[in-house]
Amino acid sequence: MAPLVVRVPSALRAVSPQLAERFGQRYPGVDVVVLPPSPSGMLAQAVLEGEPADVIVSASRAYLILLAEVGFADPPVTIAGNRLVGIVHPRLEDRPEGLAGMLRPGLRLVLSQPVTDPCGQYTREAFERAGLLAQLREKGQRGELAFHRGSLGLIEAVASGEADGAVLYASEAAHSGLVTVPLEPPVDLADRIAFCAAVLTRAREREVAEAFVSFLLDREGQMLLGQAGFIPVVREEPGSDGRSD
Repeated sequence: MAPLVVRVPSALRAVSPQLAERFGQRYPGVDVVVLPPSPSGMLAQAVLEGEPADVIVSASRAYLILLAEVGFADPPVTIAGNRLVGIVHPRLEDRPEGLAGMLRPGLRLVLSQPVTDPCGQYTREAFERAGLLAQLREKGQRGELAFHRGSLGLIEAVASGEADGAVLYASEAAHSGLVTVPLEPPVDLADRIAFCAAVLTRAREREVAEAFVSFLLDREGQMLLGQAGFIPVVREEPGSDGRSD
């Protein structure tokens, strides 16, 4: 049997090995290969260019809808939610409050680029919701704003002292060892952020690929995603059968 090749965004890098291991235990003989993570837009582009994959996970439904519309993937399903938070280095004595606090003069801010990374796109939307786009531009004009390729680089930038703070997914902040700055709804975009998965039409073992996506939605998959800081989409009730609401 051919290996199951899965492409995931950077936000899933920590939990992907656990998901692959648990799925492999459930389906002995299936070798799950999780390729190095990339921003979701780059993942979709790789699929369009013919790079190997059986399942793709994206931090934005839009990229998977695009793949489905051109016949490269099945319709996407939502597997988890998330929310945005700020992070700052523990050495920062005067901790910012909320998204506006991340824009205060002197605080070096780093964000994910919004061209191919949904984290950057969601972050820009958060500043827009808060009415802070003008202040964000001013921070850039002061030389206090930088952008990274993806959310993976944000934690490294703050931890190394390259930046004082960043805005990223709560699931990544939870395991960063840095100080979290909560963002209030709806600025945290918990109502908008959706991680989705789709089986590619060229999947070599379609039944296995479909089983993997189903695993992400079942009780165990949702438990692992929840423990990793994602917002589960399947709510378990006493005596429930694990189906989504």
